[in-house]
Amino acid sequence: MNFETLWRDGVGFWRTWVVALGKRHGLFEGLGRPAANRAVGVWRDAAQSLGLLVRRGGRLAPAPGVRETLLDPGSPDYVAGHLLFGALRSLDYDRMGELFRSGRSIPLLERPRRNEAIEEATEWDHGVFLRKLPAAVRRRLERGIDVLELGCGTGRWLKRMRKAFPRSRFRGVDPDPDTGAEPGFAESAGETAGADLVYLGEVLMVTDRAKTLANCARVLRPGGTLMVLEAWLPERVTAGKWESVLFAMQLDEALQGVRFLKRSELRLPRAFGRPRFVPFAGCVALAVATKKPSRN
Repeated sequence: MNFETLWRDGVGFWRTWVVALGKRHGLFEGLGRPAANRAVGVWRDAAQSLGLLVRRGGRLAPAPGVRETLLDPGSPDYVAGHLLFGALRSLDYDRMGELFRSGRSIPLLERPRRNEAIEEATEWDHGVFLRKLPAAVRRRLERGIDVLELGCGTGRWLKRMRKAFPRSRFRGVDPDPDTGAEPGFAESAGETAGADLVYLGEVLMVTDRAKTLANCARVLRPGGTLMVLEAWLPERVTAGKWESVLFAMQLDEALQGVRFLKRSELRLPRAFGRPRFVPFAGCVALAVATKKPSRN
C-alpha cells in the first residue's frame, strides 16, 4: 500500500459519487443545453475533470466508453449499477458505529433506499442472465413453462423474462410491501408442485436458507429446475481483483445482519441433483440444479 494507490482510490471515490449523482438526477441527459443552474454546472465541471464528459465542438458529451459502462444497461460492460449500489448503501453507514459497538444490525426491510439500491445492483445480472441461460432451460422456456421468482423485488427480472419468453407463465412474490409485488416469503410461498422453474436472484443469503431451499423442493415439479444467482464469497480471504471487492461489500451485508454465501454452503435438499455453477463475471455465478424424478 502506498500514497499513489490511496490517492487513486480517493479519486475513484469521488468519481463514483459524480456518476451516482449524474445517473440518479438525469444529469447525463441534455448535455447540449446550458446548465439549468449553478449546481448542474458544478457537476458538469467535475464530470469533465474526472474523465466522464468531453467537450466536442463547444458542447459536452459522454467521454468514450461512458455510454457502454455507465449509460447502457444492456451493455456487457455496464457497471453503473454496481457503483450506484455502493453510493446509495453508504448513506446508511452512520449506523456502522452501533454495529461495531454492539453488533446490532438494521433489519433488511428498514433500510432506506433498499429497493433502489438492489435494482441498480442487479440490472447487469438480468442482462447477463439471458445471455448465459443454459440451452436446455432456454428451450423449455421457449415452449412454455410455469416460473416462480421468490424475492422478485419490483419485478425487473420478471419483466425481461416475460418479454423474452412470451409462452411461459411468470409469477413473483416478495415480502417487502414497498415493491408492489404479490406478498410472499421465500420460505413458504408457492403451490406444491406448481412450478417448473424457481429462481432466486441474490435472495438466498437474506432468507432462512434451509427453509427456503426446502420450499423450492416442495414447489417444483419432478424434473423442474432451481436457479440460484449469488455473488459467491471465496472459501478463504484473498486479495484478488474481483474477490477483494466482495470482502469489502461484506461490511454492507453485515450492517443488515446477513453475509455472502460460499459455494460450499449451498446445501440442497436430497430432492435435488448436484448443482452446477454457470459463471457470469467475477464472483457472480448461477447455480443450477434439477429436482429428481418422483420414485412413484
